[in-house]
Amino acid sequence: MKKLFLTGLLMGLSVAAVAAPTNKAISKTVYLCSGNEKLEVVFVQNGKKNYAVISQMDELIPLAEAKSASGVLYKAVDPNYSYQLFIKGKKAVLSAKNDENILGECTAS
Repeated sequence: MKKLFLTGLLMGLSVAAVAAPTNKAISKTVYLCSGNEKLEVVFVQNGKKNYAVISQMDELIPLAEAKSASGVLYKAVDPNYSYQLFIKGKKAVLSAKNDENILGECTAS
């Protein structure tokens, strides 16, 4: 059910971004992280709300932009997930809500 929901959400966001005028965009950034790990992030910007979608443990996880003092913070949309993605410049850190780093020291390639 979660995969169906996530697939529907991504398709809806993708269709909305493609069908709409210029204020919507979809982009992909690949971050190279410590331990030779790779973090691929798809960003969906639709003017009012911005999202990031990551793949963790063979699942697509949508994250919504949240308030941040500096940089950009994305938090999991589904309350059953605790993922947070913090981006500042070309640097990114994927962590759990308890600030446990999942992927640290990531740099956009």
